[in-house]
Amino acid sequence: MKAPNITLAFRLSIATFVLPVIVSALITGLGYFQLKGSNARLDYFLVTTVPGVELLQRIRYDFSRIDSTLGRMIIGGEPGDPLPEAYLEEIAVLREGLEILFEKYQTEYVADADDAALTETDAQNIAAYFLMQEKYIELAKVNGRFAETLMNGANTEASEQLNRSLKAHISDSLSRAAKYQEEGRELAERNFLTQIATGGIAALILILVGTQTFRYTLRTLGGDPLRASNAVGLIASRDLSSPMMTRYPESLISKLESMRVSLKQSIEQLHKDSKTLSVYAESLASSSHQVASGANDGSDNASRMAATSEEMTINIANVSQNALTVSETVKLSGEVAIRGGNNVVDLINSMSLLSTRFKESTQNVVDLEGQSNQIRSIVEEIKDIAEQTDLLALNASIEAARAGDSGRGFAVVANEVRKLAERTKLSTVDIASKISAIQTNVHAVMSNMQSSLEEVDRSEGLALKADSAVKEIQDTTNNAVSLVSEISKAITESSEITQQVAKSVESFASLSEENSVAAKEVALTATELSKLAESLQSLTSTFKTS
Repeated sequence: MKAPNITLAFRLSIATFVLPVIVSALITGLGYFQLKGSNARLDYFLVTTVPGVELLQRIRYDFSRIDSTLGRMIIGGEPGDPLPEAYLEEIAVLREGLEILFEKYQTEYVADADDAALTETDAQNIAAYFLMQEKYIELAKVNGRFAETLMNGANTEASEQLNRSLKAHISDSLSRAAKYQEEGRELAERNFLTQIATGGIAALILILVGTQTFRYTLRTLGGDPLRASNAVGLIASRDLSSPMMTRYPESLISKLESMRVSLKQSIEQLHKDSKTLSVYAESLASSSHQVASGANDGSDNASRMAATSEEMTINIANVSQNALTVSETVKLSGEVAIRGGNNVVDLINSMSLLSTRFKESTQNVVDLEGQSNQIRSIVEEIKDIAEQTDLLALNASIEAARAGDSGRGFAVVANEVRKLAERTKLSTVDIASKISAIQTNVHAVMSNMQSSLEEVDRSEGLALKADSAVKEIQDTTNNAVSLVSEISKAITESSEITQQVAKSVESFASLSEENSVAAKEVALTATELSKLAESLQSLTSTFKTS
């Protein structure tokens, strides 16, 4: 059965305060009741026995006085002489006093049944004595000698009977007093023995409780309290190298030893971790500087890309304007071809003009092809920059992941840069495909225009075939208008895409600047981490673990 969980403070309070108070109260109570019994017997002895004996002695003495007065009264007179009134009054006073004293004894000093029986016997003897006394006095009034003789006989017997009765009563009272004294002495001895026994039991209880409290204190502390104090002092002074041995596994010293071991392991691990943290902080600072440098390079490249994109936008706008001019020229050529069918001369002149215009258009188309090639080169450069940006963003994400929580924001920025680079890459691919389509159409236009030019040349020599040539020119012109419209549309779309690329490049430049700032902040954070690691190392080195 598990012992109840009683605290040390409670045990010490019981042993120090409660038990002594209880034992003192117990001894005091026993002493009080014993004293009360002794006082009761003493009071009874003083109030009853001593005054009763004195009262009986007084009664006996007064009866002796009455006898003496009767004897003097009878012996001192002559027969026939009247009895002296003084004697009679003295006897009456003595008798009245005796009656009062005896009545007081009966009402106040009768101790027990035996004393009551003796008192009743005394009362009977006193009554018999007073009856005999009255007879003496009557006889003394008639014949003094006879009364004297009677007094020497029956009166003496009644007086002696009363005297014996009173003496026996007095002797009994004295015996009772001696008995009370003996009982008081025995009671005092018993009280003394009881107090000794109570004191011994109390001392035994206190010793037992003190022993249990001492053992419990040792089990609780694990040894002498000074050892526990020294153990706490060692831990407080950061000395974790000294083990604390104890026989009690659940004691305070045992818990302190467990705490010392755990704290020692924690300090050693913290010291190792602080060194590792210092290394990581230095690595993070170096990586942050590299990222900042890369971000600056990316920002410079983005600036160059933005300038290139702006120039490309201007060139595409020029190409679009030329395409519109070509479209209008082709339309005019068609109208001229229709009118040339009505007038051959005008047709020849118009064909000459058309030939000239076709040559100019051919040159414009050639220029358009060259500009398309330039656009393709720019797009390829943007694509290469986007791929480099993607690689830089990937490296930045890896470094941010190494940085942990402190590089989380930088990882988000790097991820957005990588997404933007991917979008830029996709846009450049789209632009390249559309430029390829434009170049294909340009080649087709050039081929058609070359054919038309040859037809115009032949038309100058074949006036008779002007109608068919005009129709062919009209058809070719319609195709050229359609092709030029498509080229203009594609160039317009290329212009929009180029503007989007420019915006993306500007956004990338802004992100690169933000990355540079974030990298510098990460470098500062890494520096602070390094200082913190050094502080941890300095703090943990103050603990003595070996």
